[in-house]
Amino acid sequence: MPYPPFTEADIARLAGPGLRTFFNIAREWRLDEGGQMRVLGIEDASVLERWREGDYASVVDDTMIRLSFILGIYMWARELVGTHEETAEWMSRPYPDPAFLGRSPLEWIAEGKLEDLHYMRHLLMVSAIAQG
Repeated sequence: MPYPPFTEADIARLAGPGLRTFFNIAREWRLDEGGQMRVLGIEDASVLERWREGDYASVVDDTMIRLSFILGIYMWARELVGTHEETAEWMSRPYPDPAFLGRSPLEWIAEGKLEDLHYMRHLLMVSAIAQG
């Protein structure tokens, strides 16, 4: 799936705000460190720690694409479900819709596959818009 690339200037400008927001969302959703690493597409825990500490030098285009999907998932889930607390609860609950295959949205995205993040954002967006 091709995605428009983020330029180096985009990454320099957006990595900090995007990652700080991601860590807040991860805390709200109770996404463990392994899940955070998979969602962000990294394998080294020291990279995650550097990002938490504000060192964004190793952020790449793929990271930014993943962050954009997570921010979209967060926005559309809130639109669909309601409050922060209700959304966090909903993200952890197995969802009966056949599209979720009996899994929770958080389980789905915590696998960290880019196409799953894209799919989840799209599914939530369409559901929220249909709900009106």
